[in-house]
Amino acid sequence: MWWLDGAAALFISLGIIWDGFRNTKTAIVDLMDQRARTYDSKHPHPVAADIVSYLRSRPWIKDAAVRVRDQGQVFHVEAFIVPRRHRVSVHETTDLQRKVTDLDWKIQDVVIVPVEQLPDEADPGRRETPPALSATPSGRP
Repeated sequence: MWWLDGAAALFISLGIIWDGFRNTKTAIVDLMDQRARTYDSKHPHPVAADIVSYLRSRPWIKDAAVRVRDQGQVFHVEAFIVPRRHRVSVHETTDLQRKVTDLDWKIQDVVIVPVEQLPDEADPGRRETPPALSATPSGRP
């Protein structure tokens, strides 16, 4: 049983190395400007879809998309809007900015960007949903 101390020390040191690797990876990801995700980092955070739905519900907005960045406990939002008319007032964008901020406590910083066309990299706010279960094995109704 003289080898048991060495085996226990090896087991503990591997645990320490694994924790260090995992914590270093988490720290690097936290420093990066990444898309806001759910707490388990498996899906985009649903607040992006909520923001896009709200923006599209405004009568003067034709289309909208967002970039939501995770900055620790809060989110930075870049909201791209395609207005129905060519002129948008400062009052409208300021009011929209305040109302988007009020949608969720995590939304701290909102930038409203009127554009003629939505950027390709912006999130159109589609929720990730699992595939629908079909009634037939072939998948056709």
